[in-house]
Amino acid sequence: MNGTVGSYENLSRKTSRHSNDELKVYQEMMAESMLSGGSSSHVNEALHAVVENKLHETALSESNNSVLERNRALLQYIATLANSNKKNDHFNYEFVESLIKGGANINIADQHGQSIFHEVARSWNVDVVKFLLEHGAEINKQDSFGRTPLHVAVSVDFASMVEFLLQNDADIDARTSGELQGPIHYAAKNGAAKSLKLLLGYQANIDSLDYRQRTPLQLAAEWSRDKTAKILIDEGASSCLLDTSGNSALSVLIDKLPHLSLEALNQLHMTDIITMKEFYYINFLEASRMKLETKKTRTPLETAVVTRKFEVVSHPVMQRLIHNKWMYFGRTATILDLCFYIVFNILWTAMSMLTPPTGQELYEPLSQNIWRVVLMFVIGIMIIYQVGRQVRATLKTVRAKSHWIKWQTEKLQEDLTHCHPRWPQEAKAIKYEIKRINKLKGFSAEDAWFYYDWIVLIIMITALALHVVYYKVANDDIRYVYTRILSIANLVVSLRLLENMRPFPGIGTLVIILGQTSGDFINWAFLFILIFVPFSASFWIIFGSLSLKPVLHYDETTGLLYSVFRMAVGDDFNLEGLVEAEPVMARILTVMYVTAMTIVTLNLLIALLSDTFTRVHGNAIANTIMQRAIRVIGAERALTKKKKLNYREYIKMNCSPEIIDSVVDVAAPESVASSKELTTDMTTLKQLLDDRFAKVYGKNKVSDFDKLKNDISEIKEQQRKDYDNLTAILRMLKRLRGGGPDDKVPGSSSPNKQRETKVQIPGLSIFRESIHWLSDGDERGDKRKKKRLQEDDKHRKGVHKRKDKKRERKSDIPETSIVPYRAANSGDRTENTNLLNGEQSQGNPADDLEGWDTVSIDSITL
Repeated sequence: MNGTVGSYENLSRKTSRHSNDELKVYQEMMAESMLSGGSSSHVNEALHAVVENKLHETALSESNNSVLERNRALLQYIATLANSNKKNDHFNYEFVESLIKGGANINIADQHGQSIFHEVARSWNVDVVKFLLEHGAEINKQDSFGRTPLHVAVSVDFASMVEFLLQNDADIDARTSGELQGPIHYAAKNGAAKSLKLLLGYQANIDSLDYRQRTPLQLAAEWSRDKTAKILIDEGASSCLLDTSGNSALSVLIDKLPHLSLEALNQLHMTDIITMKEFYYINFLEASRMKLETKKTRTPLETAVVTRKFEVVSHPVMQRLIHNKWMYFGRTATILDLCFYIVFNILWTAMSMLTPPTGQELYEPLSQNIWRVVLMFVIGIMIIYQVGRQVRATLKTVRAKSHWIKWQTEKLQEDLTHCHPRWPQEAKAIKYEIKRINKLKGFSAEDAWFYYDWIVLIIMITALALHVVYYKVANDDIRYVYTRILSIANLVVSLRLLENMRPFPGIGTLVIILGQTSGDFINWAFLFILIFVPFSASFWIIFGSLSLKPVLHYDETTGLLYSVFRMAVGDDFNLEGLVEAEPVMARILTVMYVTAMTIVTLNLLIALLSDTFTRVHGNAIANTIMQRAIRVIGAERALTKKKKLNYREYIKMNCSPEIIDSVVDVAAPESVASSKELTTDMTTLKQLLDDRFAKVYGKNKVSDFDKLKNDISEIKEQQRKDYDNLTAILRMLKRLRGGGPDDKVPGSSSPNKQRETKVQIPGLSIFRESIHWLSDGDERGDKRKKKRLQEDDKHRKGVHKRKDKKRERKSDIPETSIVPYRAANSGDRTENTNLLNGEQSQGNPADDLEGWDTVSIDSITL
């Protein structure tokens, strides 16, 4: 190979960088501000495998100083290009080759083991890789972390580079050191969709496992790469394989990519149309619970409940799992709790209503109040049971959350040890994930009923304490406080019954709506207070006790507030007294207040409640399923070890898979049916286009569109050859004519009086038009074509007129050779003579054939 730049240019080697995406101006500005903190010296710094200008320790052991300096120069040159990372950078073949010929090692590596090949595979054209391979570069060269050039290429989604490396025997299953991840793992977690398709096309293992037994699909989900996760799911990657900790790709998808988790759940549902049976493999959703070492990992259902993914729990597979849990232990536990709270509510209400006037009468005389002793004893036991169960549930929730956070953090810290110093985005993403996990809430953190239970227990304990004080200290003040606490406790205890109604359809939806509207009431109350307080102050100024004419019910603070509130709801508020005291101000304040409170705020409250009701009721099924899921998870955590083992055995025997009769769909409304049909048609059309025209990845695989492109290229190449052949024929005809410009036809006294016989030769017109068509790239283009068509039209008309004359002269034509001849004017004759003498035409070769449909016959010796 020549070592000159010119030789490489002759070989059409590309020296520029490859660029997948070009940053726009505003993107560069945002990148500049984002990187201005000192983490980078320039905007477009590469995020993967930037070679560093420090030799690896093995290279420093080189004894030959000349070779060592050349190695330094080579590494410095590559590192300079890597850190520049500009689109207009060019690879200097001559300089690199001179260093190699001087003894430099083409496989020289920096302190992290990254070679020139790693940098070229990241951002340079394939021609540079060919150059490296020709000079002995190792295509499977691994750095200190075990990452090969193929790992780098797939990470940046450099599809053409990936395909070239695979075609040149790059190891498709090369594993990194420690984390044992192959190129397919890197493609999945870096969102390299095109590279992932290439790897799958070259038969990469779609369920390849790393050191924690994680699949590419699980990594794609952990890094929130929806494109690659979608490809893997479509290609059949399993979403239920467990890693070493018992976590699965499905659980991660539910947490981070819930829209794709629905497609992953479809893997667990099959329908047999012939037998009208449906198969639900819900045992895979409980797989982590079957092993002791992974039983503390969150299941997919628990993940969906914690993150409140309503669409996930509404999936048919999840519904079957919730149904089985509900029927096996959830329904019984819910009914028992409901009965317990109903009994407790009845006892508490009876105790509250039968409070005597004095404290001594509670238990004296004892013979007449033995029923009260029994009643209070039962109530006390039930309160102690509730407190114990609530404390136990809280501790379990906190313990489960802390254990899960600790477990996740440990795993991420372990991943952090495998992060490459020259791949900074890896450590950044893992650290961000650690922060996100520590901010996650527990199972009950988003459930207001969890806090409501604690409020009820605190009120009941306070009431019991006041009950004892009331018995010991007979005091009207104690009775005043005690009876009011009892009345409040009676309300909150009765309201708690709604909590156990949530998993049931119908009443459960109403309970959910009531809970959702509480937020609307709080928002409306804030606006109500903002209007209520200043108007109350205005009424006090005009009609209060310090005014000139105090008005009844407005001269006391409590009476004033109550009267102003009655005015807001349209009740009697002593308007006559206000008008009598201050006619003008009474009417102004009343009109403004009633308008603001009754007309505006109350209608706003109605609008808010209507919107909430419509929104929640429209999603009533999903809400009911979610409440049932919350209930069964709580009930499962309260099961004894024996019941848990029995349930797991039930899942293993009856739900692996669960077989049920297929339900025939009820006829949907016309609009819904039309929408489904349109969706199906669009999906089918997209699939057809993808199958026929999309890029097909893999060895010896070509799509129909690629075949069409190849065929067009072959046709263009054939046209070029035909054009060259026709041009050669034209030149040959010129040489065959021979002679000079003064050649005369025998039998003629002079050139001017030469008898000319013209005939039309079929095929020459087509020949001329073919040359014109193949020359359409000429700059004369359409004008020349239009002119040629006009001349051909005139010529054909002239041929028909001369047809009879030709027949008359036919007998006079001698048997001799045929040569081209133009119109009978001298200029045309001279031009043709020059052509036939071998002079080169300066225009389109087809122009030399203008008018050659008609030829002249003379006696010429070939």
